[in-house]
Amino acid sequence: MHIIIFGATGRTGSALIEHGLAQGHAVTAFVRDPQKLLIKHERLTVATGDAQNFAAVSEALTGQEAVISALSSGTLEPTTQLSSSTQTIIRAMAPQNVRRIIVTLSMGLLLSAPPPQFVNIDKEHHRIYEALQLTNLDWIAACPPSITGEPGQGSYRAVAGGTPGSYTISRY
Repeated sequence: MHIIIFGATGRTGSALIEHGLAQGHAVTAFVRDPQKLLIKHERLTVATGDAQNFAAVSEALTGQEAVISALSSGTLEPTTQLSSSTQTIIRAMAPQNVRRIIVTLSMGLLLSAPPPQFVNIDKEHHRIYEALQLTNLDWIAACPPSITGEPGQGSYRAVAGGTPGSYTISRY
């Protein structure tokens, strides 16, 4: 499968690249700065651009079969950068005939009272969730708890529409 990963130079994005390559997929890393991408592989292609730029995103989506977005704003301050990027990706998918998208969002979306320090990011992630709901794409919003750098244990528990009962998960 041909998979494109947005947010590929981040900790989660890098782990997704490694996992995709290990599973035998052809992976495209969409990055702003290719110097930050430390992974090299014969099945890894690098596409450079801003995820808010329709032309760059559309070109990178050519030939892809699925999108994974691990975009992060890197701040807890108010922003619309992530939702703007996601809306650009969604708009660019249809002309390229790409129907599948997975996005990582905050577990705070599933809590009745998310921690106050995450209120801005939860609002931004809610905008992304709403944008996905308005599409006819095959989409999944993965809302993991706090993501750690610990090695993966090989198992996890997914709960549709709820929290898994754990407050950490390895990015692997």
